[in-house]
Amino acid sequence: MSRSENTDNPRMLMKQLIEDIRHHDRLYYVLASPQISDQEYDQLFSNLIDLEGRHPNLIDPSSPTQRVASDLTDGFEKFPHQSPMLSIDNTYSAEEVREFESRITRALGGHEKPLEYHLDLKIDGVAISLWYENGRLTRSLTRGDGTVGDDVTTNIRTVRNIPLQLTPHPDGPPIPSWLEVRGEVFLPRSEFIALNERRSRSGEEPLANPRNTCAGTLKLMDPQAVSDRHLQFVAHSAGTFSNEFVIDTFDKLLRYFESVGLPTSHQREVYSGIEPAIRKIRGLQHSPPDLDVATDGVVLTLNDLDLRRRLGARSRSPRWALAYKFPTQQATTRLLNVTFQVGKTGTITPVAHFEPVDLLETTVEKASLHNFDLIEELDLRTGDSIRVQKAGEIIPQVVEVLTKNRVGTEQPIERPNQCPVCSGEVGQEEGGVALRCLSNHCPAQTLSLIKAFAARNAMDIRGLGIKLIESLIQGKKIRKAADLYRLSSTDLIDLERMGEKSATNLIEAISASKSRGLERLLVALGIRHIGERAAEVIGQHVSSLDALIQMEAQTLSEIHEIGPKIAESLYQWLETPTNQLLIEELRAAGVHFQSKGQSSDPSPDSADIPKLFEGQTVVVTGRFEKRTRADIQQLIRVAGGKPSSSISKKTDWLIIGESPGSKLARARELEIPILEEYEFLQKLQQTP
Repeated sequence: MSRSENTDNPRMLMKQLIEDIRHHDRLYYVLASPQISDQEYDQLFSNLIDLEGRHPNLIDPSSPTQRVASDLTDGFEKFPHQSPMLSIDNTYSAEEVREFESRITRALGGHEKPLEYHLDLKIDGVAISLWYENGRLTRSLTRGDGTVGDDVTTNIRTVRNIPLQLTPHPDGPPIPSWLEVRGEVFLPRSEFIALNERRSRSGEEPLANPRNTCAGTLKLMDPQAVSDRHLQFVAHSAGTFSNEFVIDTFDKLLRYFESVGLPTSHQREVYSGIEPAIRKIRGLQHSPPDLDVATDGVVLTLNDLDLRRRLGARSRSPRWALAYKFPTQQATTRLLNVTFQVGKTGTITPVAHFEPVDLLETTVEKASLHNFDLIEELDLRTGDSIRVQKAGEIIPQVVEVLTKNRVGTEQPIERPNQCPVCSGEVGQEEGGVALRCLSNHCPAQTLSLIKAFAARNAMDIRGLGIKLIESLIQGKKIRKAADLYRLSSTDLIDLERMGEKSATNLIEAISASKSRGLERLLVALGIRHIGERAAEVIGQHVSSLDALIQMEAQTLSEIHEIGPKIAESLYQWLETPTNQLLIEELRAAGVHFQSKGQSSDPSPDSADIPKLFEGQTVVVTGRFEKRTRADIQQLIRVAGGKPSSSISKKTDWLIIGESPGSKLARARELEIPILEEYEFLQKLQQTP
């Protein structure tokens, strides 16, 4: 429940609930980055509806109960829907399903025959409206705010199972002159897993879940990138259609869709009366079908289309439909032990290992505990009964310790007093939560450092994944990043699954990485507190790594956005003898130390780039498909602009990738023009 529970003032409580719901609407629909579960969101909404029901005189006309949440995005043309795309009321209770039937029966003035209900799985995707004129797809809109949607026709045309032309069935009615088909676009689980595997190999962060990835994909400005994601569609209803199209039941409508080439669900069924439908819902909840798509419940609707028209709709939802949402799946298991992982900067992360449990169709047996403060907050002990779930349907997490189940044999989890990998000294920063290995020779750090060195946002060595790095280290062919530049094809061919062609490609990729420049190199070296933004700022003020080595920490700290913490970390790293040796080895290998930010020709893309951003401030945010953030910022400089890290009234443009975060919302508030990656590259006449 909202933090506003603490007040007894219904007006203030209502206001706080509205603010909370709007905040989570923006995270879910616009930023595709939800922070609470569907069940928690629905509870907020239910609380607001209940409060407004008790105090109707206080209802705000702009309350989210009076409208449908919006997924409208700048950069797409807006079109009004032929009829509103409404939401469906949710429930988690069989009793509320029975009450749903009672309301319908009362509204219809009683009904002698048992009502027929259509039941189908609720696909966790993105709502889409398809407009067919004489059978030809002419437009596709997102839900938007329910009244107006984004025109994403070009992207929808890349979804392979959406027919561009409906094909009449020889034994069926003709294609109507106008038909609006509504359904869900989704990313299959298998495609989502493959996409994250590709991102992992290129050093990118994994995407959160299929639904958010699908939403972000549909808003890409590059149709080819959309096509590469292999989205799919399932039709679940009709909006408006021309008068000559006559059909009396929803089941017949979906069978007609199938006959003309539109994909529909194969899980749907029709039930006479509510009790058989409830029994089916319970069965699906406990034993969901094995599908390649995320589902989060079922949709129950009246089958008779004339009865639907008689019942009509409220301001945000139809009276003839109800979504039964399955609660977030959790499982109870027993904690077996906790191990420790060591990252590239020596951070020691505890990992919980527990008895295997099935969650959302996969077997889970471990989860990150993030840091030792969390262990203490949970009061977690080995042998404990614990409750686990998948955050965002993907990432396992421990959410609760069932202390009432303790039998007295559970053991506290001690913080390690030495590195679990190299037995080196460990320490913790003052005011920090992370425990770190302080050794410069830790094998675990070596593996993580080389992985980070080769990552896409660093030296961008394509083809050098974690398994290959492990093989090179185990084969004693590399001990540090500089050793990569000494490798030859002969060193690689002997490795498992490494043919001559693959070896040649990797050597070429390693060689190409030498010219990435100071900014990428600083990111690649794994220096604490030096990320892409800090490296970019340093590159704007320092001409080369050699010039940086000559600078005092105090001088460096005076650079805007650097400060003493980053400066001291960098200074200490450069003063460490082993790191000085690494620098000399990289120099000998021919790695470029010059800053791209101060070069007269800082990018191979700089030729013929128009000065479209001359004198303008441009902010870049999110994850990008075609270029790294550093590349995009460099192109901004070449085009005469000034990259910045923060949105303000002085910002002229915002360039966004996937998961743009709060900067997107802030830019909209300030009415700052927004470009997606594809638009930006086209504007500069760069090939995406």
